[in-house]
Amino acid sequence: MTRLEELLLLWQDQTLTEPQLAEMKQLLASAAGRAKMAEDLFLTGVVLESLRAQGAARQMLAGREVLAGSEEPRAQATPAHHSMFSLGAVQRGQVIGLASAAAVVLVVLGSILWLRPSPTDPLPAATAFAQVEQVHGETFVLSREQRRPVQEGHVLTPGQGIATQGEASEAVVQMENSVRLTLGGDTTVFTTTETEAPRATGPKVVLEQGDLLVEVTRSLKRKQMTVATPIGVAVTETEDAALHISDAAGIVVVRGEINFTHRPTGQSIRIKAGQYLAGTQQGELYTSQFYSGHGHVWTTFPRSGLGVNALGYALAFAPDGQSLAAASRASESGVRFGPVDGEEAPQERPGRLGVGVSPAGMPGLPLLATIDHGNVLLYELTTGKQHAVLKGDRRIPPTCLAFSPDGKTLAVGRGTGRDTAGVVEMWQLDTGTLRATYRGHAAGVTALAFSLDSKFLATGSLDKTVVLWDTATGQERTRSLMSPPSVVWSVAFAPDGKTLAVATGPDDFRLRQPGDIKLWDIATETVRTTLRGHSRAATSIVFSPDGQSLISGSADTTVRFWDTSTGREYGMLKGHQAAPGFEALTVALSPDGKWLATASFDRTVKVWKTTWNRNEGGIRILTAQSKPKMPWHDVWPC
Repeated sequence: MTRLEELLLLWQDQTLTEPQLAEMKQLLASAAGRAKMAEDLFLTGVVLESLRAQGAARQMLAGREVLAGSEEPRAQATPAHHSMFSLGAVQRGQVIGLASAAAVVLVVLGSILWLRPSPTDPLPAATAFAQVEQVHGETFVLSREQRRPVQEGHVLTPGQGIATQGEASEAVVQMENSVRLTLGGDTTVFTTTETEAPRATGPKVVLEQGDLLVEVTRSLKRKQMTVATPIGVAVTETEDAALHISDAAGIVVVRGEINFTHRPTGQSIRIKAGQYLAGTQQGELYTSQFYSGHGHVWTTFPRSGLGVNALGYALAFAPDGQSLAAASRASESGVRFGPVDGEEAPQERPGRLGVGVSPAGMPGLPLLATIDHGNVLLYELTTGKQHAVLKGDRRIPPTCLAFSPDGKTLAVGRGTGRDTAGVVEMWQLDTGTLRATYRGHAAGVTALAFSLDSKFLATGSLDKTVVLWDTATGQERTRSLMSPPSVVWSVAFAPDGKTLAVATGPDDFRLRQPGDIKLWDIATETVRTTLRGHSRAATSIVFSPDGQSLISGSADTTVRFWDTSTGREYGMLKGHQAAPGFEALTVALSPDGKWLATASFDRTVKVWKTTWNRNEGGIRILTAQSKPKMPWHDVWPC
């Protein structure tokens, strides 16, 4: 029996002296003692239940003040019938065994009460600062040079910090005054003491590293929120504000306005919704317009039972960039097609699941392709008349389609589950015949993309592989298993044909597993760069016409913009009201790069007018702004 257990038994027998009490407190404060206690923690469950059955839980809680060192033990004032164990009910040997086990329980309880406040016993309002609402992955509370695992419900006091470890980790902290913090992977945030953040100015946190989303909602107290970052201090200036701070993207204001003071120069600048902080090589700060904060709703689909493991919408621009087609996976929803810039509402035609528009200069009429009841329907783009019906293997449901840039072939991907092998049908458009069938995926096909010269077809699948096919021979050129193993949700060729982008993620979009975007060098068959930033599956990707930017949509409800030369994220758009993880976000860019279309869980398809800016490195970066509101449209805020 250890010395700590002996002292606890003396305390239980009401014979603990003043020196022994001081010794017990010292042992409980020992890091080694707490570590040993943690090792024995799993042994205490049965004993706890036994003690509860005997009515002992109340006495254990009554003793917490002693273990926490808040006041002296009340041994002499405790009647004998309050003893935890009755000698008349059990044998002496059993008492010793149960008492030893109970001692471990008391160590556990005492240490918890000593080291942190109980979630069911919140601290007084004068000391409570924030509460941890959600924890995913490895998350720790930081206090007095200590680092301990944290659980949901933990109350943070001023001066304490919280840190996530690993890319898949995430934590949500609810602060006073209606402030919410969402920490991404490998992020460290410290709260400040009362002297550092007087209550008159509201809460304040310090971001040491990582990715942080700060959301401030309206409060009767109308206090400001201050965030100290490695490069400066941001202060919210409006009652409703949200700002995203990360090592990659810098500072982007999603809602409201903030005032930012640059630490190295002392320069202050106001950043509004839809703007992000930028700077010159000489150190001068400026804001760049990223998006206006409102999107132009092009169409709204009816409510439908969208799943958590399938792309909800498909988007495709006409070759001239002036018209857009959209389809929903819902069986009762039709395909929408109409002009992007105008007051005319898009037309509706039968079809769902996938949509594609034939390229410019292809033989025959411009065609719109969609899927309906296992078949592919072809419509004349200008008249809306049905041109042909392509009937494939209806035993394997179709999932996606893509026109070849030379206009000769339509590829149709089939297979919706992991238990059915996926196939790709290659249809000859001038004759309407099935030219070839590619078999090689062990599960359903999720994505298709042709190279610009039509020589290669890339296919992604639920089997977590991407395959590059030679369209002339119908043979595999190469196959790659994603690492780490992840479903391939979208593929896209760069305009120069040298790079294939592959968007990956878990098969269930609700999982808080980050989605990666891999830039795959076709010549060397190696991954050149991996783009990381989405907190859930990356579900849709598209290159800019010059190949210098990549746009990605994700189940985390964000659209992100990437510089393909550096692999860095340079902006983020949150333009939809959506439930993260319940349905993916789809993106499409017009061939001329003038319009960006997005679709998500809020059942809307939005279009954004894009602008091009030249950064310090001479690279043109793509940003998005809202299109002016049309009389018949409804505008949804970010």
